[in-house]
Amino acid sequence: KTMIFLTSVMELSLGSLEGLDRVKASIELFVYLPAMVAKERIVEILKSELLEYLREHYSAKDWEDLVPLIKPFRDDTSIHVAAEVICLKARYDHDCKDFSSECLNIADRLLALQPADDLVKRKYVAAYMGRFFGENNFQLMLDSMDALKLRHPFVWEHVEFYRFYLGMNLYIAASAFESESRETGERFLRTFEELYSVRKEGDVAEPIGLAYSAAVRTYIRIPNYVKAKRHLEKGLELAPFNMTLSACKRSFGEELGVK
Repeated sequence: KTMIFLTSVMELSLGSLEGLDRVKASIELFVYLPAMVAKERIVEILKSELLEYLREHYSAKDWEDLVPLIKPFRDDTSIHVAAEVICLKARYDHDCKDFSSECLNIADRLLALQPADDLVKRKYVAAYMGRFFGENNFQLMLDSMDALKLRHPFVWEHVEFYRFYLGMNLYIAASAFESESRETGERFLRTFEELYSVRKEGDVAEPIGLAYSAAVRTYIRIPNYVKAKRHLEKGLELAPFNMTLSACKRSFGEELGVK
């Protein structure tokens, strides 16, 4: 009954406020309520207020106004709310193709508050990966991911980060083979194969098809049929249902003796 009464009062109190004032009021009520009061419903109200505010106010200044309100949170429940807000900001940046350092800066702040929290870690990885959408410099992305692995080793355990990392190696290999840089292509294929042989996670069939079919074509052009056959067979072993490799097999399989 106490909780129902307090949440009702909270909702009524917010009814006369707008914008950031509503958010501030909901946070203050959340923080100062007695510890013995169950806060699940209040958390939902707080989360709703934060998300509603950000749907209408998403300029850099709006976001900066909100950050100091989130930063002091310490307990698990409230940091989860903050992490959800960060995710929303990351999605907004993704939609606008506006990947300034601000999204990552905010994610860094959250991570500093709760470095062991799995949800915060997942949101951090999502925010970090978001900056790459629209980027086509694969080597730059790979270098950035290598640097992040050293800074935050936990990112390597996240499947999406790992899948993206594998993909970058394959895309670089494909590009190298297409430009006749076979030594570079082989180097990145080796890196991929070494990683994938011990950890087969994430769907990388598409970049596998691109990289190995590019290798087949470049060795056909030399010609070096032994290497072309080896790469076609390896690609089909790794991604047997990939359409690009299937087309490559139809074009060169009989010539190379690949059944």
